[in-house]
Amino acid sequence: SLAAFPVGACSRTILGKVEIVLLRTAEDAFRVECWRSFADYAFAFLIEAARDAAA
Repeated sequence: SLAAFPVGACSRTILGKVEIVLLRTAEDAFRVECWRSFADYAFAFLIEAARDAAA
């Protein structure tokens, strides 16, 4: 629920196989941070998820 994760909130979680930090920076914007060695995997994961959501 977006109400449970207000602007300014931050959480450590798992995205696929990667540990990330998820920050909500605005009502419609989020920031994902991960170790550089996992960045390509995380980026590809998000691209595939966006394609699935658009289909």
